[in-house]
Amino acid sequence: VLIILGTTLIVWAVTSSEEPVADHYVIPHTTPGKMLVGGPSNAGGLFLNWVTSLLADGEPPTDPGSVPVWGPFPRGERVPLNDPQRRAVLAGLDLTHTPGAVRRAAFEASGFVARRMLDAAKVDTRRIVATGGGTRVDEWVQALADATGLPVDCVAVPEGGALGSAWLARIAAGLEEPTAMSEGRRWARTRRRVEPDARWASAVADRYEQFLDLTGMGPP
Repeated sequence: VLIILGTTLIVWAVTSSEEPVADHYVIPHTTPGKMLVGGPSNAGGLFLNWVTSLLADGEPPTDPGSVPVWGPFPRGERVPLNDPQRRAVLAGLDLTHTPGAVRRAAFEASGFVARRMLDAAKVDTRRIVATGGGTRVDEWVQALADATGLPVDCVAVPEGGALGSAWLARIAAGLEEPTAMSEGRRWARTRRRVEPDARWASAVADRYEQFLDLTGMGPP
């Protein structure tokens, strides 16, 4: 699974199936015989920076069960809702919740959006390769791993768009073969792996079910 942690959250599950997936994009991979399933969501840095700007500083929560649930749509949502009128909701908030717990809930919500797309794609997932500036935000990467139950390999160069453009420039300049798109993997390196935290698994699974109910998406 490729996930871009940028202003927009973009999820692409790699598959060999060309079958359509309701309310999701299915587009060709650069490798022949493979496809990408998923699409863009507003539950990326657009949402997370907004939440963070509202909160006081605070330590991340230590109690896995003491986190509320966000519906992460302050400016509508794209895949799979395609609803520009959708707005954000914070559910289950109580006096025990700290700013750190509300922030953790926001990062989890981004992860839940990714998990919902992967559930809809119905592919066998082994790992997430994460790119984009969000890979520098430890809380986001950890929450993504916890929400999906998958290890997250963060790329060595987060600015993947710039790196890809440089590779295309090499092709245009005759420094690489015109058919060398797949050879761009020579520049693809991961710097660190983040594993799901088993202590959080049960509580996060419960919140994912609450997230599906809160957003009205339900299971695919």
